[in-house]
Amino acid sequence: MKTYDEIIPEFLSDDDCRQALMKPVLIEEHVFASNGHIAIKIPVSKLLKTYESNPNYPDIVSLYEKVEGLFQSPIIYKVENISELLKQVPLTDVETQCTNCQGTGSIWSKDDSKEPETCKICDGSGYVATGKKEYDWQNHKIQIGLAYFNPNYVEKLLNVATINDIKEVKHVYGTPMSKHLFIIDDLEIIMMPIRLGIKELPEYSVHKLTWRKR
Repeated sequence: MKTYDEIIPEFLSDDDCRQALMKPVLIEEHVFASNGHIAIKIPVSKLLKTYESNPNYPDIVSLYEKVEGLFQSPIIYKVENISELLKQVPLTDVETQCTNCQGTGSIWSKDDSKEPETCKICDGSGYVATGKKEYDWQNHKIQIGLAYFNPNYVEKLLNVATINDIKEVKHVYGTPMSKHLFIIDDLEIIMMPIRLGIKELPEYSVHKLTWRKR
């Protein structure tokens, strides 16, 4: 059986304003990682590397305790169904802020005596492609139960399961507007849904995940 060390970077934040979330944290017998939208809790027994504690880490234990106390009869999703559903979602370019114009799309002269010129690097958009791809989450949502999720976060469930060829994902708690808890091979993943109003739904392509109760 493979360890789950390789999956941890997928759950870390890359936001400099959330520096504590840029590294995993060891708390008692578990290692936690989160980017503020999705979190994972992994038993130390399923990891090979050693991890450090951090007294300044956000109180992620309380987050899990609140959700774990609301366990419901699990709804089972087949990993193969998640994989097939994600194939329906188109990919799009990952963009980052243009460093040439600092995201403004314009270049000013040093003495500010001239009108700004359109940035030639980003063509005035303020963003440039990184060469990476991601699911088009702005136009496509994954429906799980009555909630809607970013397909890039749903893909993380798939990535965790495929490490040790786990065939099922257990969905043990979640409401349309609250945190959702998924369990894969004793790993617990909390994922936040996208809050959409009924009037907003027609604006998106929704892909519904089918399920079966055990």
